[in-house]
Amino acid sequence: MTPTLPSQVDNSSSEPSWIGVLAGIFFRDKRLLVMVLALIFVAGLSSLAIMPRMEDPVLTARTALVVTRMPGATAERVESLVTEKIEASLRDVFEIDEISSVSRPGMSTINVTLLDSIYEADAIWAKVRGKIEDSIALLPPEASRPVFDELNTRAYALLVGLTWDQPGPPDYRVLRRLAADLQDRLQNVTGTEVVDRFGDPGEEIEVRVDPIRAASMGLSPAMIAQRVANYDAKGTAGQLRDQPISMLIEVENQLDAVARISNIPIAAVDGKDVRLSEVSTVSLGVPSPLPVAANLDGREAVVLGALVRKDYRIDAWTQSVDKLLAEYELGLPQGIVLDRLLTQNDYVAERLDSLMWNLIYGAAGVAAVIFVMMGWRSAIIVTLALPLSSLMVLFGMRVYGIPIHQMSVTGIIIAFGLLIDNAIVVVDEVKVAYEKVRVPSRQ
Repeated sequence: MTPTLPSQVDNSSSEPSWIGVLAGIFFRDKRLLVMVLALIFVAGLSSLAIMPRMEDPVLTARTALVVTRMPGATAERVESLVTEKIEASLRDVFEIDEISSVSRPGMSTINVTLLDSIYEADAIWAKVRGKIEDSIALLPPEASRPVFDELNTRAYALLVGLTWDQPGPPDYRVLRRLAADLQDRLQNVTGTEVVDRFGDPGEEIEVRVDPIRAASMGLSPAMIAQRVANYDAKGTAGQLRDQPISMLIEVENQLDAVARISNIPIAAVDGKDVRLSEVSTVSLGVPSPLPVAANLDGREAVVLGALVRKDYRIDAWTQSVDKLLAEYELGLPQGIVLDRLLTQNDYVAERLDSLMWNLIYGAAGVAAVIFVMMGWRSAIIVTLALPLSSLMVLFGMRVYGIPIHQMSVTGIIIAFGLLIDNAIVVVDEVKVAYEKVRVPSRQ
């Protein structure tokens, strides 16, 4: 007699479950079983090929700082004139969990924390920015514009530094301009979200007045400074009205170039304009003392940090960046060294390799134990449960938009421990039920 399936066993006490029905369908239709297995393999492998990879999961930014400067003001004035005004405006945002502030002489710092139930914080931060803009009209004129800084908890995918490697004081103008050029190139790489620059002191235009020459023309340093400030017309020069178009006209005479500042007229002698360069020396340099600085192994440097979009594969992005850095390094002048401080892809590859070897070792160990205890047929079925389940999980992560990172990988490894127990129990139950059916049939 031909043995029947476990789902076909006469059991009047209960109806066959849907799992038994599916098992019967796949047992009878081998082509359907092969097609489903092939679909699982294709879906899982394609998901593994295109899913984004990163070291850590992207956490929702729920904390931000609002910094406002008020030079010369005491802490009490900063508290009453700046901090309280901004806090009162922010209290209208109901999604804010906590507002804490510190008022120091000349500076107000407000810490804003959102509720833990907020997962889409972009819209809330937009409301917060709007409330900060509304509070600007309430601040005193001597207060600066509030600076909103959203505190992200993401790690940089790449950290590189341009280091001054030659004797003598470093030329920060060369370092920062090379760093700015590299920053633009990194920003243009597909998948780059933002590139930040650290240790860049910036530039300033320095005017050194010759006191003897200025005094001979009846000019004092204060008078020269006032006339230079008056020449910097940041206001609107007029308005062009041509229905339906209306445009503001501004004079392009901002103080942003050495030549332009040198040509500022500051006095008239014998009917001729006296330019600023005639009574002073105008030069471009860096601030002294340096407002910020970076140091790599005792050498001055400017450091760049790049973030990758959370929906992009970090290994593909790293390959593109490696080619760019190799080409850029060939064009660096002598005495400037490009140092790679951190490449996140190395850590990501290490964790993925760890997952792969854990799966291989786990599958081999389970197969050996099941082969000895339950036979080769049961060993094959239980062992195949690992890769099939892995591919199904990868496809599910792709559907739900979960990238591959150390938290998701850790969760997969933990789940496999529970999966093996279930697979062994199911195979054992099926084997026992099959034996019960086969023994009567032989009799």
